Amino acid sequence: MEARCGASRRESRRLTAGQVPQLYIGFPKEVNSPPRVLKGFHTIHLQPDETKDVTFELSRYDLSIWDIMAQAWVAPAPDAEYTLYVGRSSRDLRLTGILKL
Repeated sequence: MEARCGASRRESRRLTAGQVPQLYIGFPKEVNSPPRVLKGFHTIHLQPDETKDVTFELSRYDLSIWDIMAQAWVAPAPDAEYTLYVGRSSRDLRLTGILKL
């Protein structure tokens, strides 16, 4: 494991609900990659007014890009900054943070 990312989710409605928090990574601008890449998700079930914590563990492969020419996983520079996004979907990202290695 290289890094950990955590988030909390609270069910504010009066219903029992299932949620799927998703973690997306935005790679440094120098890297030729999509703007955000899905790197993890969890399925959780919440009762009304219940809060649960979710933790995502990131490996070195999660923080790397597949280089087609080299046919290998390549990590950005050691001092690279990644943007982490957590939300319900790629279009509903409610938390954002920066990861510096």
